[in-house]
Amino acid sequence: MTVSPLAAPTDSEARAAARKVGRLVAIAATLIFVVSTIAGLITPTGLKVPDPDPGVGELLDILRSNLTLLLALGFCAGLQRFARQEVEDGSKPWVRWICDTIIAAFIVLNVTAIGFAIGQLGGEGLIRILPHAWLEVPAFGLGIWGYALARSDALSKHEGIRIFGVAVLLLLLAAPIEVLISGGIE
Repeated sequence: MTVSPLAAPTDSEARAAARKVGRLVAIAATLIFVVSTIAGLITPTGLKVPDPDPGVGELLDILRSNLTLLLALGFCAGLQRFARQEVEDGSKPWVRWICDTIIAAFIVLNVTAIGFAIGQLGGEGLIRILPHAWLEVPAFGLGIWGYALARSDALSKHEGIRIFGVAVLLLLLAAPIEVLISGGIE
């Protein structure tokens, strides 16, 4: 029996493909982080650490920003159904290319900003980032994992709700920590 190259992959094959993509993303993000941290170390100081502004407005700004980023990841994951249809129809996979570009830009910009801030501010940067990063990093990691699963055709509706639901909860927990303990970096 011959299997068509356009045949849907099995769940285990799709998950293996998602894991491979995840490993490549982790390696790329680590390299970007190291380079941006070094750039922050050798660049003249330009970042400032303002006093924390623990207010409801700041909390809502952080929530809006983080949830918007997670929504973009979820939206790209949801569009993968249309991307698969493009491939099955023999069209160029424009939806997939656009979503891949959005996800790559998200990762590069966020990892670069964090690495540069830590390089510029050293210990003060770590003090500002670490208290909430242990919740935000896994939240966005889950969003990227959800996208990788959707891209590989291995994300069910229920699993997507679980993945992105947990990510939202983590961001809801991280925002007050960022406002009350971490403060910001300018």
